[in-house]
Amino acid sequence: MPSSNWVTVIVHRHGELHSIGSPQDALLILISDWPNFEGIAYISALEACAGTEGGGVSFPEARAAFLLAAVEAGVYFQAA
Repeated sequence: MPSSNWVTVIVHRHGELHSIGSPQDALLILISDWPNFEGIAYISALEACAGTEGGGVSFPEARAAFLLAAVEAGVYFQAA
């Protein structure tokens, strides 16, 4: 379910559109369907998205980290 604190991101993977509406959605795609599982931005995005669970990381911070990971991996995205 999308959060009011997270602006939805549409990610293009394997010719399909994926709506990323929360840090949990972002974490799931990072773990299960990301083109590479390394890199500074990738690790930062994993930590940031997971960090929202305990409130240590804000949703905007996690979203920014996720977008940087997308840039690092060459994953096309757009804000919805």
